[in-house]
Amino acid sequence: MLNQMDIFSTVVLLLHPIFAIVLITAMWWQYSWKTRQLQFKGEERTTYVAQHQKFGERLLVFAIMIVLLAFVARAIHAHIHNESILKSLIPSSLHGFSGPIGLFLLYYMVRFGRRAADLKEKGESFALQKKQHGRAADLVMILVFIHAFLGFLYIFEVL
Repeated sequence: MLNQMDIFSTVVLLLHPIFAIVLITAMWWQYSWKTRQLQFKGEERTTYVAQHQKFGERLLVFAIMIVLLAFVARAIHAHIHNESILKSLIPSSLHGFSGPIGLFLLYYMVRFGRRAADLKEKGESFALQKKQHGRAADLVMILVFIHAFLGFLYIFEVL
């Protein structure tokens, strides 16, 4: 029979994947900019590029919050089940290890985008940074879906 703490523990653990689904959806929308950008010209394009940059920065912050949420959820789960909180914070699965690595890659992708925007604003060549940003986005999106699949499998192990 489930008690209230088991239900609370389950809800806390499920917050990470629920918010992660929102993040993945937003990241996919942001990633689709690669095809959407072609339809804009002139001032309209400038406006959408600025929105793309601002949204990318927000996605990075949201991703950091979701990774932190995962660690907090694991700590709460460990506390409820009288397990070592410190031990619960050390990733014990490929899904757990790949989250912080993905966050690191996401940070660099955003950094490439910032660098490209700064160079463009200065009137300098930004083609290389733009290409790096796009390639990093390709890699990040592939890894996001692998990470999400591993997370789906991991849910059955944890719950």
